[in-house]
Amino acid sequence: MSEFSSNNSTSFQSNKETAQKLTGGKWLIDAFVFYYSRIRDVMILCIASNKTRIYIFGDSHSQIFPKQRGLIKISVGPVTLNRAGKIGECKKLTDLAFSWPRKLRYLPYPKPSKYATVVISLGEIDFRVHVAKESIRQQVDPDVIVERLLDSAVSVVSQVSDLYGSKIIFLAVVPPTDQYLDPGFPTSGSLAHRILWVNAFNQELDNRLKLRPEFRSRVVDVSGGLTNEDGSLNAKFSDGTVHYHRSIEVRLIRCVREMANSIT
Repeated sequence: MSEFSSNNSTSFQSNKETAQKLTGGKWLIDAFVFYYSRIRDVMILCIASNKTRIYIFGDSHSQIFPKQRGLIKISVGPVTLNRAGKIGECKKLTDLAFSWPRKLRYLPYPKPSKYATVVISLGEIDFRVHVAKESIRQQVDPDVIVERLLDSAVSVVSQVSDLYGSKIIFLAVVPPTDQYLDPGFPTSGSLAHRILWVNAFNQELDNRLKLRPEFRSRVVDVSGGLTNEDGSLNAKFSDGTVHYHRSIEVRLIRCVREMANSIT
């Protein structure tokens, strides 16, 4: 599997790392808020039955979910799907996501069970930047990079399935957009091409997961009605950058719960 060149210099920020770095300055208030939030979220998760628990992890798109009883959402930072698909990487990421910060390790943490649902949010960065860049760097057709990302996605689902045996929802990659001016979200490749790649990836991944019932997994795509005629994300449903607006959070969690309930 290809190694994206930018991954060598990419480091990801997590809630756990944030806690470890709160050692000076205005650390006291920040630390209190951080630890209080994590304890509260996990306590609420514990109250819910195993069958209704939803564990969400991935990139920043994982944070669009609403706060609800029985739901916990952890961003492990700007991690690419290419990276997460490597064997053993999902265990590192899920251990990071579904555990207490170092100073709270004496508390028991309710890990996902076979009755729970794990939601995976990865891939937007790959399609926004890496497909076009890597196709040029490796001198291959972009479809080759997309195919490798499909392999990575299936690998992620397989690893999570082996770890927990839970139901798994893979969030469809959000429709691309160019309607923002934030340099913190660079792009590579034309918008039209990125739309084609994302649509092909989302559809083909769902097809492949349907053929692997042992994974107990499906793709959830909530983009219907949220795009422009060209398939790009409508600015009304964007947060001003590359994410969905929080106005769709109720729709998102409803679709995830409905799909999870359909998985046996």
